[in-house]
Amino acid sequence: MYAADPPYAQLDVPPNVTFLDLADYVCDDTRCPAEIGNVLVYLDDNHLTASYATTIAPLIEDQVLGAVGG
Repeated sequence: MYAADPPYAQLDVPPNVTFLDLADYVCDDTRCPAEIGNVLVYLDDNHLTASYATTIAPLIEDQVLGAVGG
């Protein structure tokens, strides 16, 4: 279960900072599995592996480009 407010909501975030919610790419409705499609998801308790980041890159490309003004 996610918190009602994102963790950064209580921070003084500069106006040029954009956050992307990638939860749908790493979690389902009940859990956040360590492996998805034979790819290890987590490097540690809160970082994605390079392999998984590469796997989801085509799926999040438009969001990332939109966030950086590309």
